[in-house]
Amino acid sequence: MAYFLLFLSLLLTQAPFSAAHGPKSTSPLRKTTITYGAGSMIEDLQTRKDVSTYQLARHSMSSFPPETDASKPCTDCYIVAMQADLTYLDGTPANWDSGVWLHHFMQFNNKEVDAVCGNMAGDLFFTSGNERPEWRLDEHGPWGYYVSKDAEWTNVVEIMNESGEDKEVQISVHYEWIPKNSPEGIKYHKAQLLWTNIGAPCGDGDVTLVPGISTYDSDSWTSTVAGRLLVAKSHVHDGGLNSTLSLNDQHICISEQSYGANANFVSSDGLAHVSGGSQCKDLGIIKVGDKLQYSVTYDSAKALKHDGKYDDIMGVSFMYVGEE
Repeated sequence: MAYFLLFLSLLLTQAPFSAAHGPKSTSPLRKTTITYGAGSMIEDLQTRKDVSTYQLARHSMSSFPPETDASKPCTDCYIVAMQADLTYLDGTPANWDSGVWLHHFMQFNNKEVDAVCGNMAGDLFFTSGNERPEWRLDEHGPWGYYVSKDAEWTNVVEIMNESGEDKEVQISVHYEWIPKNSPEGIKYHKAQLLWTNIGAPCGDGDVTLVPGISTYDSDSWTSTVAGRLLVAKSHVHDGGLNSTLSLNDQHICISEQSYGANANFVSSDGLAHVSGGSQCKDLGIIKVGDKLQYSVTYDSAKALKHDGKYDDIMGVSFMYVGEE
């Protein structure tokens, strides 16, 4: 699987979070959910509007053409939290219990340059695997990902259907954001996503699994940015046990993976699948010239197999750095 492909696709629906019961919130943050899809257009029987979906053939990995001009929750704003979810059209989760899992969802800002890989495919600013974690950038101060007035987004999506039936799904992303020029928004600073993986830097992230328990290391990356490391998390596939992120040879984040956190992450054969990893927060300062390095440990006894062979594995450390 290569991270960066170039094709054309569509996305349509955008809807706000439904209002919660109870007193009206005084938070300056705004919440928006955008539902993305590619390929087949169908008519939603409730809204009578056309919606776009991801069509999944049985027993297959579907790599969809990148969705250019993807919808944004706002412009001239800071996004302070993001979380993706994979669902069926009725809103129920699409996960291992029904044979479907999200290999990756990635969002690029075509108007910005990626801090790690230059302008290969724009700035990778948000990503999610099947763990579907929330990324929150403002927990320790006023930081967010800035979306300019002329920002152009592209989505890159890959979904696995392990079941014996064709499936139709959507990806919903929940955003929290604040207008840049609001009384609270003027206090915010820009944050940017950094990442490093055990595969080819800025290319195919797949690595051949070695039987048994083995540790895989990334190349060292020399930082081109300075700021505060706000939050970090590791993304692995089945078989991943734990990972370590190091700054200048000092461990700053050890992430332990969990399996089968709820019934959605347990397949019909009773196997528990990777459901998340611990996040590390407020990791200190990174300076230009500092060295980041990442390692991940896998156990082949937990790894996926297809046609009697181990699947290739991945290990990626993602972290947000905020301008000081």
